[in-house]
Amino acid sequence: NDTFEPSSDNIDNIIQRHIMIHRRYFNEDPQEICQKLPTYYLIPKFHKPGYGCKTRPISSCRNTCLAECAGLAARALNHLREHFINITNLEKNSKGLTGIKSINSTDLLLKELDNIDEIITPHTLNTFDFKSVFTSFDFKSIMDAMKYVITRCFNSRTGDFLVFGYKNCYYSSNNNIKSLKLRKEELLDLINTLLNESYVKVGNWIFRQTKGIPMGSKSSAILCDLSLISVEHQFLIKPIPDTIKTIYTPLTAFRYQDDILVFNYPSLDFMKIYRYIYPNELELEADPNETGKSVNYLDTRICLNDNKIVRSLYDKRDSF
Repeated sequence: NDTFEPSSDNIDNIIQRHIMIHRRYFNEDPQEICQKLPTYYLIPKFHKPGYGCKTRPISSCRNTCLAECAGLAARALNHLREHFINITNLEKNSKGLTGIKSINSTDLLLKELDNIDEIITPHTLNTFDFKSVFTSFDFKSIMDAMKYVITRCFNSRTGDFLVFGYKNCYYSSNNNIKSLKLRKEELLDLINTLLNESYVKVGNWIFRQTKGIPMGSKSSAILCDLSLISVEHQFLIKPIPDTIKTIYTPLTAFRYQDDILVFNYPSLDFMKIYRYIYPNELELEADPNETGKSVNYLDTRICLNDNKIVRSLYDKRDSF
């Protein structure tokens, strides 16, 4: 498909190029055991209904040339995620805005559900998920989203560098710090390099990923999440397009990676609105079996009873 293209490049040339990228950030070559390309495989989604077995594509990046570079990017992106969410929360609170909130665990979902009564009276709830977000996201859309985040996070008060300490990252303007540090331009270049140098080996074939985010890399989940956080916030602070003003109401929703839980929004209306939030290449799907009163989301079954939320455990293995 158009996510991958056969590469005419020699495997030795690719590995040598990746060794040079590793050396750029760590001033040494990767270990010899790591001088290889990712392998590609599929994990079946046995819990999905239907006759055709859906799969999740994985690029196994363990012990590969760019594995440590991806780990470096993941550390930086996790730091930026926390900082950017603090920035957006201040803007939301000052302007009285509500929107799609990123969560990264079931525990955080349960905490948010405990407080949902303070925000809305729930009448309906629906779930949506992106169709293959990790293989559909255009590189340009990702980089535009990350430029927005990094530009907002780096400023005269934070400093010129993001410094990688022993445990945590922090900002500084001190050029004499001996720890590894990156300017915002260097951080963007690292992300861009990881996207454009994503190769996989399948048997004797070598493919280059031309769009999307390689699942299996240490930075893939956080890069996807932060890119979506970026576009969600940019939509929230812009004027509502005239074409959806008649159906738009403030959103109360949660997103875990590519799965979205939405309250009090007709499914058809949200399917029209999402196109103005997310890049055009990302396709959203609704669950046709939902009634608006009960959903399975993460590890939780959520039901509405007299406009009150009732929760119980949901185990995907029950659907195998």
